[in-house]
Amino acid sequence: MLSINLKVEGYELKLARSGKNALEIAQSFFPDLIVTELILPDMDGIELCRAIKNNQRLKNTEVVFLTNRCEEYAEVAAFRAGASDYITKPAKLAVLNLRILNALSKKTATSINELDNIIKRDSVVFKDLLIDKESYMVYKGNQKIQLPRKEFELLFYLGKHPNKIVPRKVLLNEIWRGENILSRTVDSHVRRLRTKIGEGYINTVIGIGYKLEY
Repeated sequence: MLSINLKVEGYELKLARSGKNALEIAQSFFPDLIVTELILPDMDGIELCRAIKNNQRLKNTEVVFLTNRCEEYAEVAAFRAGASDYITKPAKLAVLNLRILNALSKKTATSINELDNIIKRDSVVFKDLLIDKESYMVYKGNQKIQLPRKEFELLFYLGKHPNKIVPRKVLLNEIWRGENILSRTVDSHVRRLRTKIGEGYINTVIGIGYKLEY
């Protein structure tokens, strides 16, 4: 039920059946966020969280616990291991969506030297946005905005074609690559992007598509 709900919200998902399976998948998928139970078949969620945070390539992956365990010591252990949030069941889907979004949208200050290094990589600069393909991160001024993968790829593609109208059909082919989805999926992703990066970046061309316009 949770995976179906998150797919409707536009997230790209991978499901794991155990902690070790999650680590294996993460090594190639590089998720922005992992939602885990505290009790897993082969290890506990605390071990999984530590393993994620101790992995140099995954240390920026957010970890959210969704669990039946409500003991204070378990919650403390989760946060000490590096968790972004600890949610006890049952959790309403609307609230869960907001808390996942909050974990993904954490903003931290970025140094000028770090921004200079990013600009030298495969990145797009548009107004006060720096869209970095290598880290899948958006920088607005000196703040970081973490986006789900499809939202990032949509913004990056538009950024690669500034001041050019990009039809919905082109975006569907380029971002979703033949997946069987409706054109309104693009519209819903754009709406979510606007709430996260702000208005004044993505313009709607009625009946055609979208463009980033200076």
